[in-house]
Amino acid sequence: MVVTEKFEPKRLLTAAQQHQPVMLRQLEELVSIESPSDTKAAVDQASQLVARWLQALGGKIRWHRQKHFGDLLEVRFQPARSKSEPKNPILLLGHLDTVWPMGTLAGMPFRVAKGRAFGPGV
Repeated sequence: MVVTEKFEPKRLLTAAQQHQPVMLRQLEELVSIESPSDTKAAVDQASQLVARWLQALGGKIRWHRQKHFGDLLEVRFQPARSKSEPKNPILLLGHLDTVWPMGTLAGMPFRVAKGRAFGPGV
């Protein structure tokens, strides 16, 4: 990780805390879509939700369709326009399948307790 003099951990923490209610609502919405790895339609539904969120933030969506497993989602954001913005690209990789079988939410619903979130895939 390259740290520049502009990196301010306190500022990042403050921003995350300000957005925490929205992030928790979105996490609950995502967790509420059961998405076991072997159920393509369910994983695709979770990916479509995340694609809508990222598109609303200005991301350009590209789908890599799959026959047997969930479609792969690629999202790109335009490079920074101002000189004060970082120019180095960042690559984030992740997965949206929760692995847990369908029906798990009935016994393990999303919840927040003692500052921690719980649920399938959390």
